[in-house]
Amino acid sequence: MVSHRKKISWQSLSYDTALTAFGVASDTGLPEQEYARRKEKYGENILRTRHEAFSVRFFWELMKNPLVLMLFSTGIFTFIFGEYLLTIVILIACTAHAGIIFFQKWRTRKVFAKLKEIRKSFSCVVRNGRTMDIPTENLVPGDIILLATGYRVGADARLIFARELEMNESLISDERVGVKKNATKTVPRERPIDEQVNMVWAGTLVSAGVGKAVVVATGGRVQCAALLERLHMMDTTRTPLQKNVLVAVLSLAAVVILCLATILAFGASTGSSFATVILLSLAVLAASVHTRASAAVTLAHAMGMETLAKKGGFVRNLAGVETLGAVTVLLTGKTGILTEGKIRISEVTTPRCVFEQKTNKKTQEGFSLRNNDERTVLLHAVLASDARIEWNLHGSAIPHAEEWHGMERISSGETGDRERSLVIHGRPFERGVLLAGLEGGIRHEDAVRVHPRTDFLPFDSSRQCAVSVHKKMGDAAHRLVLVGAPEFLLSRAVFFLEEGVKKSMTAEMRSSLASYCATVGKRGERSVAVAYKDTNEKAIPLALKKNPEEYEDARLVFAGFLVCSDTIRASARQAVSFAQEAGIRVILVTGDNRFAAEYAAEALGIRQRNQDVAEGEAVRGKSDDALGAMLSETTVFARMLPKDKERLVLLLRARGEVVAMTGDDTCDARALQSAHVGITRSNSSEAVKESSGLFLMRGGVDTFLHAVKTGRSSTDSVRKTMMYVLSASLSEVFLLGAAVALGGPFPFLPAQVFLISVMRGSFVNFVYAFGPEAPDVLERDPVSAVRHVFGKSQRLFALVLTLVTTAVLVGLYAILLRVGTPEGALRTFMFLALAFNTIFLGMLLANPRQPFWRINFASNTYLLGTAVLCVMALSALYLFSPFTVLFSLEPLGKGLFLLLAGFCVVGVSAVEIAKRIAFRWGD
Repeated sequence: MVSHRKKISWQSLSYDTALTAFGVASDTGLPEQEYARRKEKYGENILRTRHEAFSVRFFWELMKNPLVLMLFSTGIFTFIFGEYLLTIVILIACTAHAGIIFFQKWRTRKVFAKLKEIRKSFSCVVRNGRTMDIPTENLVPGDIILLATGYRVGADARLIFARELEMNESLISDERVGVKKNATKTVPRERPIDEQVNMVWAGTLVSAGVGKAVVVATGGRVQCAALLERLHMMDTTRTPLQKNVLVAVLSLAAVVILCLATILAFGASTGSSFATVILLSLAVLAASVHTRASAAVTLAHAMGMETLAKKGGFVRNLAGVETLGAVTVLLTGKTGILTEGKIRISEVTTPRCVFEQKTNKKTQEGFSLRNNDERTVLLHAVLASDARIEWNLHGSAIPHAEEWHGMERISSGETGDRERSLVIHGRPFERGVLLAGLEGGIRHEDAVRVHPRTDFLPFDSSRQCAVSVHKKMGDAAHRLVLVGAPEFLLSRAVFFLEEGVKKSMTAEMRSSLASYCATVGKRGERSVAVAYKDTNEKAIPLALKKNPEEYEDARLVFAGFLVCSDTIRASARQAVSFAQEAGIRVILVTGDNRFAAEYAAEALGIRQRNQDVAEGEAVRGKSDDALGAMLSETTVFARMLPKDKERLVLLLRARGEVVAMTGDDTCDARALQSAHVGITRSNSSEAVKESSGLFLMRGGVDTFLHAVKTGRSSTDSVRKTMMYVLSASLSEVFLLGAAVALGGPFPFLPAQVFLISVMRGSFVNFVYAFGPEAPDVLERDPVSAVRHVFGKSQRLFALVLTLVTTAVLVGLYAILLRVGTPEGALRTFMFLALAFNTIFLGMLLANPRQPFWRINFASNTYLLGTAVLCVMALSALYLFSPFTVLFSLEPLGKGLFLLLAGFCVVGVSAVEIAKRIAFRWGD
């Protein structure tokens, strides 16, 4: 066997040589013992990303923070001028700020690490002669992997089989989309990676066709390791809200700096100590400008992502959290989102049964196929399925698969019957077909062995059917089997099957069969047609591959129907109702016929009785203006193709809506990409996931609603942070300006303001990110994250509170100055007033829309803990002499304490009045 240390140009070797080098057969794969040995030798197939939580680089990032740099520089300045006590205070403040930033970064990274663990990928391999899905991290060199449309390649591999295989290699180059592959070619060793047509690379996507390959490199040894490392990192690009926060903080900084420059100039002209004024200005700047506010957005969104993951949803990036909170329209499919996604075949029906109104419904024991025609219908459906069965003793640990337990006698040298677990991999309908086949005595693997497949196209809603070609069926060399939309197959069928003989179909018969489909739809079920055609061609006709609508000369034999049911989720109706109350318009867009769509929409409250249902054919005939007008009134669209869905998304976006769309099929990828948020289930193909922003690991529309709530709550946390920043940042500036203008002593000292800056940093940087969701968050109108970070309410609150607080503080300063309060006591009073105002404001903004007596402060332990620590710190400063000396505090008399208590009451009242004014008049 080949040594992995040798640098081998696999593209220059034939695939037989590659298989020999790894000591593996393409049809059986690696034995379990050999896999275990290689796993121990080569390790897991993962990229070893750098852990920088406690690295020098990480701490250097802390030191690069403007606030920390400013404090550190100020500390050096004070040390040079002999202000040693102040230097100690500044270093304490610098360390405290660095600690706050460290906690913020560490908590964010911890969340991202958890989310990365949740998003596992799987690969389809052949081992021990069995086909199975395994976590991609368990791939080893020599593994045989299977490739199909929508799969992501889990490791570098040499192709050993390819049929019309095309790869999306945009990971290597943006232009490398739809790259054709060829397993039989060999490529000279000096050719660059983009010319190696017999290789597939880790991280690339299968855009078309099927293939089989042998793994040649895993983990950090793959060709695109550096690119993949970046791909697997959580996207932390600045979101629109972060950009808005940064603009707001910089604007505030500009205002503060301008005010301080004016104060500095005025103070110098009046004979104030220039050094003291500079230090005070720097201290006030540190307390007023919060450079980490945009990072608080990251933490708030990261915590939202973690919360959502616990409820069954995974958001790919931070921007997705914001956008979900702003969604105004949801275009949703039916299967898996509004329904359980567990499709069961409830009837197998032949044309003669329809004509005679005798259907074959499933019983509790399963199907009892009454004749060969019914067996033919089910057999053809099983053959045209791309689902896969995997048997495991005592159950299966493989996720994203539907399990069905049965009994099977096995010969393993043991006696008696043992229960085995059947895991069916595939899309819901395909799984249902294979399960019905088992219940009817038709096993997929046996059927394919008896009737080998020579060509195949999986179901595609744009094609409206699955197509499979098989040998040893019928009179001709091959049989073309089609399973899909009844209207598509009925329009191309000229015969029908009766007692094993094909007979001519009349227009009346065709109409009767179409009416049967309508009847099935009206009771909430879906009919799928089965047809075939005997042919001498082993390949699917080109017209059917490229443009199914032009496949007219089909002369198909119509075999019958499969009727399938999918239970509507118990939580779906309530979730749809909540979404509508939250200002989100829910529109059902499905490939099902209008009757099934009507039934589901009425059951879920999406459609009112007598409201029109739009069908795909009518939609395609309308202009954009006409369709836009239809969108205003219509909530149900049936028989829609992927291109129709994309058109709806683009029209809604053009009208200013924030659109979320659900989809599972690979052909939905473009429409999902066009939406603001694409939503898919976690068992969708990697191609669909690549186009989506939200994965539903469990649940359906209810999980989407949780995601919306999470998005709005995260944005709410950011708004609270910025309300705090604006409301608390200007009081010291105006108070200092008033003191200089009045010619009085400074109302506070630099050391005292540096301490206040630490207290504020705690509230700004993380406490609101850990708060609970506001009870009324879904009752508010969706607010787009791309608009300004402050609404009218937030701006009005900050203005009212700043004016009231500043007026009270300046008034108290003037009164105390006038009555001859000693300078030390005056500063101590003003410092404590500012400190308690900082704490109370932080507490009362826990829910800006509720009065303080209705706020459950215990629901946010970080907020409560921060407030308690701040109060304890103030008590320690005032009561212990080393701290009183360090911060220049003096005892206050009884009168000043009562006045301080009165100020606290006034401060709390001011916040409550500002909240009431802002959120009553502002809204």
